[in-house]
Amino acid sequence: MSRIFSISALAVLALAGTASAQDAAPQFALQTTTDGVIALSARAFAEGDYDRAAELAGQRAARPISPSRRSAAYANLCAAQSMLGNHDAAIEACEAANGYRVSWEAQTNYGAALFNAGRPAEAAAAFAYAGQIAPNEDVVQANLALTAQ
Repeated sequence: MSRIFSISALAVLALAGTASAQDAAPQFALQTTTDGVIALSARAFAEGDYDRAAELAGQRAARPISPSRRSAAYANLCAAQSMLGNHDAAIEACEAANGYRVSWEAQTNYGAALFNAGRPAEAAAAFAYAGQIAPNEDVVQANLALTAQ
């Protein structure tokens, strides 16, 4: 069983009421599993410690684990790398996540990484695919709305 943390890249600005539509950023879907290291990577991300989140997720992805957990680890790695501005590494991690197990979370993070890399058309396609998998998820709907602007 997974719990999902949705994180907006501009959460602080949004809470302060200073973000405009132009400043909008995609949301990520961080996964936790019964695997403690993956959960720790999601927690580090939620706390804004993207370096630690990337380190933990990368360590776990490199270990022998089930395909679904490896996908979760790579999806979390993707989110952290994107927030660090390492766009190529983020996209590569999300492609790896989707290679192990396609999920709305991994597809959402893929779209967010593409968006942050300045590739909005590809991001819109990834968000649309996430919407086909999980149309009722708030994170998915927020990202679809972002790319519809």
